[in-house]
Amino acid sequence: MAVLFTDLVERPNTAASEDGTIEDMYLEMTLEQNGLSDLVEDISEHFLAFTDKLDARIKSYLEKLTAEELLSECQMIEWFQIFSAETNSKKKMKIFSMFFNLYYSNS
Repeated sequence: MAVLFTDLVERPNTAASEDGTIEDMYLEMTLEQNGLSDLVEDISEHFLAFTDKLDARIKSYLEKLTAEELLSECQMIEWFQIFSAETNSKKKMKIFSMFFNLYYSNS
């Protein structure tokens, strides 16, 4: 079973948990000792810079659409409003990941 990096980073402190395994404790300690906090901060900063550029490009795209094209993009517009309004970087990352579901379906 694969573990996503974001799931690993967002996990609670397993070393302080009664259910935490020795492996979890060592993994958490190793990540912290090797700059996990700095990595998370760097990723957040780069993501916020990326979202500023994305925001400008989507606004530019929407401004060029006809009324008919705007109707066909209503789901994206709704997503974009939610995405633009969010200020918490972790929540914004989760909302960003929902963008791809607008245009790709597993069905």
